[in-house]
Amino acid sequence: MSELISFENPVFKYYALAVAGTAINMLIKAPLTARQRFKHGAFANPEDAKSAKQDKPRVNEEVERVRRAHLNDLENVPVFWALGFIFVLLEPSESSARNHFLGFLAARVAHSFFYLCQIPQPTRGLAFFAGVGIVGSMAVQIIQRAL
Repeated sequence: MSELISFENPVFKYYALAVAGTAINMLIKAPLTARQRFKHGAFANPEDAKSAKQDKPRVNEEVERVRRAHLNDLENVPVFWALGFIFVLLEPSESSARNHFLGFLAARVAHSFFYLCQIPQPTRGLAFFAGVGIVGSMAVQIIQRAL
């Protein structure tokens, strides 16, 4: 087991890279949300609105766009982290691991870019479903091995 969960194992290295990359992609959204809040004067909490000399909280579409992109990450990335770890334990080929892990990372970064830059559909949807397909592929392989 220890040799599987080691940076000597190229499969684990791809997993670690994808986890770190998706974590950074997710973490970037919090300061982006704050930046949009200050830029548009759209504060969600009464005490924040008051400190900005507003009588009540405001909603702004640019802030909400970043929040929705972040929420989408929160709904999809942890599932990838969990299933990806189990996938490492299946000892997939290095190419399969690379395709799954780096493919998911690329899909999520693309999804974020398309969402935040307001690139017209179907780009964001294609990136989203590429990630879902990759996670689904890992889930099916895990189920097959578990049965």
